[in-house]
Amino acid sequence: MVLASGKLYAYFSGSSAVLQTDFGLSVSYDWSHSVLVSVSEIYFGSLCGLGGDFNGNQSDDFRTPNGSVVHDAVTFGNSWKAADSPFHCTAVGLPAQCNEAEVAQYRSQNYCGIIADTAGPFKECNQLVDAQIHLENCLRDVCVTQGSRETLCEVLRSYAQQCQSRGIAIEPWRQWAGCGVPPNLCSATRQTDDLRPGGRVESSERQAGGGLEERVEQGWEEVKKGQGL
Repeated sequence: MVLASGKLYAYFSGSSAVLQTDFGLSVSYDWSHSVLVSVSEIYFGSLCGLGGDFNGNQSDDFRTPNGSVVHDAVTFGNSWKAADSPFHCTAVGLPAQCNEAEVAQYRSQNYCGIIADTAGPFKECNQLVDAQIHLENCLRDVCVTQGSRETLCEVLRSYAQQCQSRGIAIEPWRQWAGCGVPPNLCSATRQTDDLRPGGRVESSERQAGGGLEERVEQGWEEVKKGQGL
């Protein structure tokens, strides 16, 4: 969909809606919890604010409006609040972290460890995407939600979409992680989260006998499986 005389584009990419501007800003939303904001490389080192400064150095991303760098996310978030804003959101700290036993459990291949597993469903993606950063983010989110499997599945889904956006084939990760198919993703035409190695989803999916029937470019074979999205 083209809007604002060609200055704004809206379209679906996989299971996400994407809004893209003519000046290089793109916002993607997965209809659940994940929002991805990206900009063109021409803005490298020229940004500031809650999204960081885009200079390739993560250690100085918590830079406040006065130019100082803080190390506390709450202080950083509150520093960018507009004094005259009618909205009164307050950044809050995260709950207590997991204990050592819980960290070990959630770092295992049964939880967040699946992201960096060299024999896991994301093994082809880990060479191009910083798996360790995503693993640590996953660990934090799962700890905060006390080991929620739903949280784990949402984090893995977000990682899978980032892999696919780079054209990287991934294996059926939902089966590995014990994640079911979200009902809302089976009701419309979507690209799958899972791609067979060397294959690419070419046509639409539809609900069929409790599973998803996909047409895969590789050999144009019909692949039926219950855990696709």
